[in-house]
Amino acid sequence: MANPGVAPLDPSTPVGQVRLNLGDTIYAPLDPPVDGQGDYNNFSDDAIEGFIAAASGNPASATGYGYLQLAAIAASSGSNVVTDDLQVDTSKRATEFRQIAAAWFGRGADADSEAGLNAYFNIVPYGGYIQPALSAFPTHWRY
Repeated sequence: MANPGVAPLDPSTPVGQVRLNLGDTIYAPLDPPVDGQGDYNNFSDDAIEGFIAAASGNPASATGYGYLQLAAIAASSGSNVVTDDLQVDTSKRATEFRQIAAAWFGRGADADSEAGLNAYFNIVPYGGYIQPALSAFPTHWRY
């Protein structure tokens, strides 16, 4: 499956920063070749832009979303193979990817806190009903 993206990556862009954080830096030429584009191993630029959008522009949290996707892929393909003298267990790989994702989400939350983006506001309940608005509806709709 092709994962097209700008090649070589540009670390000054959000997509390049997330790609570096994910370690998805190796690419092959596209077939047919396209100047300035490459086929990356794990994620396309569009997928990384989706992670960035989901993370509200925070590259660390976007990296967490990338690792969650890797965890989902690992969970669906994990296996445990045992022979006489060899054992291969990839069933725990998804858990490890989720732990890495949690660490990146923590870094993203710390960056948001430092930037003041985790501010909150209080919702103060209103003390009563607005009768004129209710009177516009039939009585049986009010309750």
